[in-house]
Amino acid sequence: MKYFFINYVAAFLIAIISFAKSGYKSGHEEPLIGTDAPPFTYHSYEGKEVTLNQYKGKLLLLDFWETWCGKCVSSFQDINKLAKEYKNRGLEVIGITTENRTKANRLIKSNKLVYTNIFADTKVLKNYQVSSRPTYILINEEGEIIFISYGNLKMVENELKRILNKKIK
Repeated sequence: MKYFFINYVAAFLIAIISFAKSGYKSGHEEPLIGTDAPPFTYHSYEGKEVTLNQYKGKLLLLDFWETWCGKCVSSFQDINKLAKEYKNRGLEVIGITTENRTKANRLIKSNKLVYTNIFADTKVLKNYQVSSRPTYILINEEGEIIFISYGNLKMVENELKRILNKKIK
């Protein structure tokens, strides 16, 4: 009985770790994939009005993050790198946070983020069906949601490469 329990717990932990490492990417089962991105208008931390409509014709990555999310904060430099690396190929990035404006602004400045960040209300979370952080949502040039990843930035980068390489061919 003792060995059965140990094996059961070990199998359960392996399954959980495998799921977590997979980065769980949404697929076409996601209700938002293939739909028009919900419009929004907010202000950046620099005070400029930011609307979804301003990004029509661009590939847009939305990074939903919060100050309490360690994985969000630790991914800032990787997102900075993506923003710089793919800007000339049409990628724009918007970081979106909804809590603790003062601390978020300090993090944006101290991490020298090169992409736009906005402070939003929770309506944007509802509209984009965001329930965990980080959540990455990729929107194509026509304003359609084409990819969602929960916490796996590497999957986002792979999807960006796939999309951009397809455009070259």
